[in-house]
Amino acid sequence: MEIKDFFSEDKTVQSHWITEIQKSDWSAAGFLVELLTKWTFHETLGEGGLYLLTDGAKLMSFVTMTRKDCITDDALFPWIGFVYTFPEYRGNRCSQKLIDNCAATARENGYRKL
Repeated sequence: MEIKDFFSEDKTVQSHWITEIQKSDWSAAGFLVELLTKWTFHETLGEGGLYLLTDGAKLMSFVTMTRKDCITDDALFPWIGFVYTFPEYRGNRCSQKLIDNCAATARENGYRKL
């Protein structure tokens, strides 16, 4: 298992992870894919990232940590969103690993709350 920052990957690797996200049975993942393929992720959600828990080339789980969410109060950030674990990996605390990573990243950047 490895946690990857989607936006730190090169375009070819990003394309692979977008294809993996598209395999999700969750409708919100379709919106995330749209944001990624149209390059409107940061425009829509503000600063932040997309974190992937991977098993080699296979996507296990993903989560976003961004400045914006569906709540428009700009004083509240960063937001955890788009939390999803593929069915075959559920029950293994995959999303918890990603959320813990987001909490550590937030602390490193001076935020006390998510």
